Amino acid sequence: MDIGAVLAGVSNGIESGGRLAEFWGRTSKIYLGFKLVQAENILLHRDADARDRRWALHHEWAAKKMYSLCVDMRGFFLKAGQFLGGRDDFFPEAYCMLLSTLQDRVPPMSPEKTRRAIEKELGGRSLEEVFSNLSLGDPLGSGTIAQVHSANLVSNSNQVAVKIQYPNAEKQMLADLTRLRILAKFLQKTELKFDIVSPVNELSKEIGREFNFSHEAESLNTIATNLQRRGANRRVEIPRPINEISTRRMLVMTFVNGIPMTQLKGKIRNISERRRNLVSRKLLEAITDAYGGMILLDGMFQADPHPGNVMVKKDLSIGIVDFGQCKRLEKLDQTRLARLFFKIHKGDSAGMVSALHELGVKTKRLRTIESQPIPERRGRSGRRPQILPEEKLARTMFDTRSFEGVSNSPFSKDSAIKQVEVEKFPQQLYFVLRTVQIIRGVAHGMGVSDFSVCDRWSKVYRHQLRQ
Repeated sequence: MDIGAVLAGVSNGIESGGRLAEFWGRTSKIYLGFKLVQAENILLHRDADARDRRWALHHEWAAKKMYSLCVDMRGFFLKAGQFLGGRDDFFPEAYCMLLSTLQDRVPPMSPEKTRRAIEKELGGRSLEEVFSNLSLGDPLGSGTIAQVHSANLVSNSNQVAVKIQYPNAEKQMLADLTRLRILAKFLQKTELKFDIVSPVNELSKEIGREFNFSHEAESLNTIATNLQRRGANRRVEIPRPINEISTRRMLVMTFVNGIPMTQLKGKIRNISERRRNLVSRKLLEAITDAYGGMILLDGMFQADPHPGNVMVKKDLSIGIVDFGQCKRLEKLDQTRLARLFFKIHKGDSAGMVSALHELGVKTKRLRTIESQPIPERRGRSGRRPQILPEEKLARTMFDTRSFEGVSNSPFSKDSAIKQVEVEKFPQQLYFVLRTVQIIRGVAHGMGVSDFSVCDRWSKVYRHQLRQ
């Protein structure tokens, strides 16, 4: 018997059990705190102002707890925090202010640990033999599974980006997804009438690819070729891998210059409101055009467009970085998505319902609900047409424009999923949904509430439907 292996197994079990206990202990404290405030407000008959003050205090407390959970436990919790930090269209500001820092400012590895990780991937060569001007203590960005450093190659002095994976991050992430699946089942039964287990399954399927930087290098080359073929590379820059010194856990790439979008607010704060709005809209159009082409024309796209992964250039063109999460779509799914976007653009309620079902989204009305008028839209008679609950659902999931009476928050009484249960959501569409939701968060963060991806993508999906 291999005693060492037995002891290692016991140690891993204890560590896993301790992490599991910590996960449930910390998440249950946040969840129960939320339910307690809900109950307080009802039992104490607080008026609206008193309720708002109590929620503000709670959100400040819970935001700190959630941020600490993400940073301390790392793994998948960082990824969840990143997403929520970009959703100030429905998530309270207290959370977004803290969690948005996880998009590119996760506490990095120590300089000593970073050196060891890089030199391990260099196969025994010292860092100085391959790179110069690499600041170990000052990464350009640090995310959920890796951190990125600027450096120059000793061989030719070219500036490069060095992405180095955190040790043990893959094992931690896979274990976290198992726990998340349990939490998803619980929330699906108690709080959210939405199939959130299928998206977790999709994440589990894709996560192995994200940790293999060889796959990311292949994705970079494929998407760069697609952009070049369509002439879109003039408006969107992505890095190219340097395969000779890249490995499964270290990716060396050409350097993309620009300001991370996370830092843009501070840069444009002092310009006029009119110019700020023009800059915001132009950037949104650049991001949306890039993703419309990748999703509907190429069938392969970078599936994580949060502001930490978008670089803004002087001419307001963009660079996109971090292609660890990429998704391929089948031609049939592209066509069906194009049809859904077209129906949303046209305001065709029955067409939206049909397109959702055609995509494999299975829904069920929770109760008989009267349709509501859409304030922004009038029919030929001058009367406001009615909005079906299923149309609310389609617009909430697959468009970015805000509509009065249609809440983006899954917890709001006006949320579509309080009226229509999503019994089944196709796994292969999760990353499309996620991409649209992140763009919605970016638009809201820029103060552009009337921006619609379905309007902006009209030329692209019309082309797809003609094929």
